[in-house]
Amino acid sequence: ALVVIWPRSISLFATMVAVSAMYTTQRLPYIPNHILFELFVNLTILGGLGLGWLEARRRGLLGSEARDRIYSTFASTVRFEVLLLYFLATIHKLNHDFFDPEVSCGGALFNMMVDNAPVLAESTWTQVGSIVATILFEAGIPLLLMFRRSRALGILVGFFFHLLLGFVPHGGVYSFSALMMALFFLFIPAQVVHGFGEMAERLLTRLSLPKAGAVYRFLAVAGVMATVAVWVWAWHRAGYLSMAKVGFAQFLAWSAILLMTFLIAVRSKTVTWTGFEVALLPARPVLWLFPLLITLNGISPYLGSKTQTSFAMFSNLRTENGRSNHFFLAGVPQI
Repeated sequence: ALVVIWPRSISLFATMVAVSAMYTTQRLPYIPNHILFELFVNLTILGGLGLGWLEARRRGLLGSEARDRIYSTFASTVRFEVLLLYFLATIHKLNHDFFDPEVSCGGALFNMMVDNAPVLAESTWTQVGSIVATILFEAGIPLLLMFRRSRALGILVGFFFHLLLGFVPHGGVYSFSALMMALFFLFIPAQVVHGFGEMAERLLTRLSLPKAGAVYRFLAVAGVMATVAVWVWAWHRAGYLSMAKVGFAQFLAWSAILLMTFLIAVRSKTVTWTGFEVALLPARPVLWLFPLLITLNGISPYLGSKTQTSFAMFSNLRTENGRSNHFFLAGVPQI
């Protein structure tokens, strides 16, 4: 809550990330796939914060210059990790069972979505379409994000895919979508974010309102208090089931806020739609450690070390008991 109210505080941000990482570590190994990925991201951020802070201090940078240096140190690595996650998730789904409408998790998820989105129709053709669409989205989004001219489109396509995926009535699915939507903002150039802040200042000035910072803090405090009140009410009213429904409603609100913020930021005209220039590789050699750990975790089903939390969620992947259903990784020797 304090980070939401004072988003420019590096110490508060670092504390939040560290507490989140420690909490997740205590729950290992019984955590969902996306929470494990969040742990890797948090560790990457902490490593980048430390390296960036040391460099900023060595160069005598203060204020926004120091924050920009720290941000650029970890952001490029996290971007690479996002692309890596999509790649691993796509590779896992390239198996015979995922493409079989009778047993595919892609079709099963679509059937679950129908309950929350009545406009969708359940049939064999829609199940087949959902399987193909899943592969196209999960393979296409990282490809779009990799190139400057298609990066903004990749963010929009990613928002659409994860918003649609969020209609699966499962807390782990829409919370994963919420995580990925937030990470998409790392692919927006820093000058766009700065331009959005300047545009907000100009708007508030025209409306004769206080500084943007004061208005933001008022809205942040009100938002935090409302969120806590709603969660407490939901828990006392109907326990976990009611909280899941509240969580889904908040996911929809979160999606709308992020998408609106992105569209407004792009309209700040500080960069064109085809000019989203950002670094995609780790800024420091030591930060390659975290993508390496993500890769080792992701390929563990093929090495025989484990199958759970290997980013193979809803993939139908089978690699145990000397049998594999993968299209082209079935013959990999397990260690």
